[in-house]
Amino acid sequence: MDTRAPSSSDSAGEPSAADGCRTHAERAPAADAVLLLPVTNRGVIVATDKPSTIEIGIHWLSITAFTNPSNLVRHVMGELLRQPLSSPEEWDKVFADTGRSGRRYKKIFAGPLGMRLYGFPGTQIHCHMEIPGEALEHLGQVATVDFLASMQELTHTDVERSEKPEPEPRPVKWRVTRIDIAFDRVPFTPRQAFDAWVRGDVRCAASRKSYKWIESEDGNTLYIGSRTSDRFARIYDRRGFTRVEMELKGPWGEGIALLIARAPHSEWRDLVLGYLRQFLDFVDARTGGSITRAELLPWWAAFAAGAERASKRFERGDAGLEILDRSKRYLNRLLPSLCVLKQGLGVSLDELCEGVALTLSPKHQQRLAEIQRALGFA
Repeated sequence: MDTRAPSSSDSAGEPSAADGCRTHAERAPAADAVLLLPVTNRGVIVATDKPSTIEIGIHWLSITAFTNPSNLVRHVMGELLRQPLSSPEEWDKVFADTGRSGRRYKKIFAGPLGMRLYGFPGTQIHCHMEIPGEALEHLGQVATVDFLASMQELTHTDVERSEKPEPEPRPVKWRVTRIDIAFDRVPFTPRQAFDAWVRGDVRCAASRKSYKWIESEDGNTLYIGSRTSDRFARIYDRRGFTRVEMELKGPWGEGIALLIARAPHSEWRDLVLGYLRQFLDFVDARTGGSITRAELLPWWAAFAAGAERASKRFERGDAGLEILDRSKRYLNRLLPSLCVLKQGLGVSLDELCEGVALTLSPKHQQRLAEIQRALGFA
């Protein structure tokens, strides 16, 4: 058992005091407003009609986009902050150069609401943005989820081309590299969770040896899993209430972020609770005959409030979601041309496809196989 004080890396992304919640309308900045840090930091609050006082929200969001910093900043200002730039050249006035470098990027820029932009890696054209809980709490869940959905429409609009007619805009490749989900005011304490962990009353995807318990005058913290893994959880009460925080990176962060972007707001709560339960459940190991069928401990069952464990997994190397999203974007770009062919020439697209299917190139055959595997047909 490790009772040392947490390092700076252990506490990265953890909150300051939370006292009060404003509606999205109250949080939304005016078009000419100066964006300031909010007075609280609870992440994006999710309204729910479930009989529970638990507050659930996004508490951290990191995105890597394979485009120029100016293009990503333009999109963030227009789609997330709702303050479009008057010209693309103004991006470095909103995100100021700090004069520092880091994470293999030559420049770090400081933006509104504590956002950070990392740009100019020196090799490929890509950039990275971190949006902390302060910004997400200020902007609200609707704006954050809508922004995630809008990232699928981000195109390379800043690339000059001389071809005529002008080609269709190319979609930008992007991915969520980290997303933190916070569950505030849960009906148990870190000590209860730690005691259950020590007893073995737990069903967890992380190793039973992969934990850290810290006691201090400010409160208690239980860390579960490794910060270097794709899934990590912490349970702490240093803010006057108990928070469960799930940190997701790699394919788990990317996959769950895409599911959040697609899900109706009414389903958001059960979605994220289901993926927390897939990673961690506190159970009564004496029941059910085995740990996989054991009943939930009463305080954890009250927290889950009927949310079922998620079944879908996002392992490294599983690019199913990305393949389907890329195919959908490609189809959306082709639809106008397909409509012209069908209605203008009176041809049957089904007949055309049947004729071409026999002569597909190896490249297109591979793409077809990838889509079929992603859909579970192969």
